[in-house]
Amino acid sequence: MSLGILKLTGSVPPLTVLDDKNGITVILNFGKEGPRPDVMVIVVTTISKNSSPISNYLFQAVVPKVWYTGDPCYLRSAGTKKKPLVAHLLEAENFCP
Repeated sequence: MSLGILKLTGSVPPLTVLDDKNGITVILNFGKEGPRPDVMVIVVTTISKNSSPISNYLFQAVVPKVWYTGDPCYLRSAGTKKKPLVAHLLEAENFCP
């Protein structure tokens, strides 16, 4: 499934799973529909509020071998490369009366 056509406006709102005091936020966005009825699509968004980039950032996810229904559970990741997490840049505007 292409992320370009993924609809993230399902009945489950985005879930912040980490809002770290060191400036890292991780949010899970649940897809409205998957490619099949038995597939759930979750997009992980990571935001850094740090002034410097973080090198070698890697998000690793795990799932149970068996779902609560007794069905097997699998995880397929779109990418597992370590990538830099860019610095958060804020533009300061000067407002003068």
